[in-house]
Amino acid sequence: MTRKHFTAIAEIIAETIAHQTKRAELSTPIDQAAYEHGATVAAAIAHELASALAGANARFDRSRFLTACGVDPDERPRPSLTR
Repeated sequence: MTRKHFTAIAEIIAETIAHQTKRAELSTPIDQAAYEHGATVAAAIAHELASALAGANARFDRSRFLTACGVDPDERPRPSLTR
């Protein structure tokens, strides 16, 4: 995979997190929790993808990718399985 692929993936994740966060801000308290959970799951997926992509390309920069995703590289989210 190339930087172009990594950039496209990061943009999709960043847009998903931003969308979920915005929906949470505009929702009722019950729906808010669901959207916040969605953003947390997207961040967890970004971390999992970063691990997989690092294995696919020795020059892959995990921190740069996670930052482009809008995710803190040093904080790995642990979404709950139940709400």
